[in-house]
Amino acid sequence: MTLDFSPVWAGWEALATGAATTIEVTACSLVLGCVLGLLVGIGRLAPQRRVVYGICTAYLTFHTRHALARAAFHPVLRLPQFGIMLPGVCVRRCSDSRL
Repeated sequence: MTLDFSPVWAGWEALATGAATTIEVTACSLVLGCVLGLLVGIGRLAPQRRVVYGICTAYLTFHTRHALARAAFHPVLRLPQFGIMLPGVCVRRCSDSRL
């Protein structure tokens, strides 16, 4: 069995451009994430500054709980794609109008 890579080699410029864009976006996300994390961490160090401490705590709490909720509900909401329907769980396209 031989694999034909001619379409890949024909479009190598588009692949290189896509790879470069991916690396750029990853680097920017890494820098922005580190800066934001540092600022939130520093903001939580001084509870005497109530406003800054409150904003940083609210931001951190929201994102921590949002990730936990997404991780908990994501598998449940994907079950209908595999033909598993749980009673009481309705995603956007329910065929039963009583739900």
